[in-house]
Amino acid sequence: MLDRKPGATPLELEGALTSLFAGTLGIAGGTRVICENDHIKVEIARPRLDNGSGWSHHCLGGPLATVVASVAAEAWDQPMTISQEEQTDGKYCVELEIYR
Repeated sequence: MLDRKPGATPLELEGALTSLFAGTLGIAGGTRVICENDHIKVEIARPRLDNGSGWSHHCLGGPLATVVASVAAEAWDQPMTISQEEQTDGKYCVELEIYR
């Protein structure tokens, strides 16, 4: 779904996720990425996808968080875990932890 593998920078990850969510899939308004040490925080603006709260969401994470983690893991070439996800005020926030 992406034209190329994004680089391991906040700007490249943000561009790839915005292209995917706002462009290709049309399920959000855009993204913002902040990296601090081994943590990546992604804010997804105006998500248009229900993330649910059932068993699969609790064990695997929501679909938006799963896509964010997959793209970030590919960009950094490192395993990631979804450490937190929440939806507030028209945005969906995902926090990832990089395992080195």
